[in-house]
Amino acid sequence: MYITKSLFVEFCSSPKLARWHINNKDTYKSIQEDKYWAMDGVTIGQTVEDMVLECFPDKEITEIDTENMRSNRHQTYHDRTMKALESDPEILYQPSFLIDDLFVKCDILVRNDIWTYDLIEVKAKNGIRKTTKAEPLLDDLIADVSIQRLVLKRVLKEKFSGKCFLAYLDKTYEKQGSIDPKDIIIQEEISSELLEDANIETILTAIREKISLSEEEFNTQYPYDGSDYLTYFGVQPPKQSIWSISWCSAKKKVEFYNNNKFQLDDLHEVDTEFLKKANWDSSKSSQFLELRKQWPQSIDSSEVWSKLNSLQFPLYFYDYETISRPKPIFNWTNPWQQVVVQYSLHKMEKDGTITHYEWLLEDGSFSSRRSIPGETDTNKKLLDQMIEHMDGVWKWTRIVWNQGFENARNNERWKQFPEYADVLKRINDATFDLMEIFKQQLFFHRDFEWSASIKKVLPVLTEISYDNLEVPNGWIASNLLRLMMMWEVDDRGVDKIHADLLEYCKQDTWAMVRIYQEVLKALA
Repeated sequence: MYITKSLFVEFCSSPKLARWHINNKDTYKSIQEDKYWAMDGVTIGQTVEDMVLECFPDKEITEIDTENMRSNRHQTYHDRTMKALESDPEILYQPSFLIDDLFVKCDILVRNDIWTYDLIEVKAKNGIRKTTKAEPLLDDLIADVSIQRLVLKRVLKEKFSGKCFLAYLDKTYEKQGSIDPKDIIIQEEISSELLEDANIETILTAIREKISLSEEEFNTQYPYDGSDYLTYFGVQPPKQSIWSISWCSAKKKVEFYNNNKFQLDDLHEVDTEFLKKANWDSSKSSQFLELRKQWPQSIDSSEVWSKLNSLQFPLYFYDYETISRPKPIFNWTNPWQQVVVQYSLHKMEKDGTITHYEWLLEDGSFSSRRSIPGETDTNKKLLDQMIEHMDGVWKWTRIVWNQGFENARNNERWKQFPEYADVLKRINDATFDLMEIFKQQLFFHRDFEWSASIKKVLPVLTEISYDNLEVPNGWIASNLLRLMMMWEVDDRGVDKIHADLLEYCKQDTWAMVRIYQEVLKALA
């Protein structure tokens, strides 16, 4: 077994995940797919690495040949890297090193003025520190670079300077025209913040001794810590379990788990204190426990009526789809900003008449290829069309699911387009969050599993399902939008993706309409 950089980082953050990695590839794969869905990490990483390399325009880049590595891949990678180093290249891109059972693949080695090499680890992040007063490095970054430094010291010896840098994205960078990599990339030395060699050796010893233990033995030595259920147990949590309580802290879940309280029906009045949120008193926690006894549902009619009666017709149910990329696409946007590129809108009149409107990516120019994606300066046309479909900015009600998301996007857009600040502020002020009825448990059903997610509420109250859609979730939608914007599909493929994305977003707002209708029906 080779202890790779990824295995070391996984063991530091989640020993059980590292064990899955070595002992059960199928379970490990399912965990990774669940966590990352359709996110194309390779393409994202390559985008940022390319920008970092462009920060060294006067240096020649030597890349390790990766052809014909069918057998003994780790040793071959190492041998080719050492061969390339014989000519003292200015920049060595993606070198790999093997010593004993340790294998690391680095991003970039740069030759400095005294002809030793500095390590640059590239991260497609727009921040590398925890949001605390001390602002320490993120734990996974410390582990990642620490193991690389240890191996480089042992393999390169005097040819390694010992200096380690992180290259990442400047979150304050705002695109205006073409992007100069030197403006968007930050390079920060972190050598003094890494693990000591002795600490690394302690972790390596634990990996070697523990990783192949039986699951029962391993769990005894690394008991459940309240982290993600799937990562630790390798399967999704059971329905109606304590893991359904999204706001229940890891510490509380461990307490329940250690006391053999796995299901919601195992909780009793004595557990009230454990269930308290920061903004909940004991009575609210007691209500939570009382609701679980009711079957199948309960509704606080007076409170729900009060909220719905305050809505002013026509009602505009709307939803955004966004794309978030490390390299900003539109002017006046930042790295990883959630940029609106699509919306769906269902307008409901007081008599129940419903009209649907939608818009995607500059009036469909991607399917006809009239312009080059990425060369477009702004997505202003989309905003113009949405305001027109909302009949201006009169004090009619806009309905969303999770108001924080849509309102945040509107706040960002009035910074992008100051002339629309008043319009977008009025839209936000006239927004009603349909999710709050369920989040506040004013409408309760056991099959929601104590969740206010639309994916949990929708199948309980309506006949709507996402199962038959070509685009079943937001992760896949975002990835398809990326494929369109990067021209990674042909014209026919763009047309199909365009239609599939419209259908997905339309279903999101139709789902809100149907939930609203079912709530009214329950009140009747």
